[in-house]
Amino acid sequence: MSVAALMVAGTVMDVVGGLGEGDAAERQGERQKAYADYLARQMRVDAKQEVAASQRTAEEERRQADIVASRALAVAAASGGGASDPGVMRIISDIEAEGAYRSSIALYAGTEAARKLEEQAIATEMGGDIALEGGREAKRASRIGAVSSIISGGSSLYSKFGPKAIR
Repeated sequence: MSVAALMVAGTVMDVVGGLGEGDAAERQGERQKAYADYLARQMRVDAKQEVAASQRTAEEERRQADIVASRALAVAAASGGGASDPGVMRIISDIEAEGAYRSSIALYAGTEAARKLEEQAIATEMGGDIALEGGREAKRASRIGAVSSIISGGSSLYSKFGPKAIR
């Protein structure tokens, strides 16, 4: 095989290899974007589950407070006190206030956990967007590199085998 043919073959291989790298980088970026989108969707599902679980916990806190308040009223009545006794009313009011507070804390905890998951989902999607754009940029760069290889190979061929080289 002649030197010129080897030079042409090398240039062609550089071009094909560079374009292949660019295509592979683009596909990798697309896969990373798809995976990031999947993770973000799952985080949003988890966020909704956090809110639902906190609502259930809040409901249970209120139920427990009602049970304790009812028990306090029953104990007061059994001991001869009445439901309208100021001390009994204060105790029951405190119990119900504590139940409402615990219920609110449970709702807040669920809402805060959901907010953090939503922020993570947004950041994950941004990471996927960045990976996708990076793959596209790598493909564009490989095209430029291919054109550069063609020009460089042509120039090298011309300098070795062009009209001035023959003389």
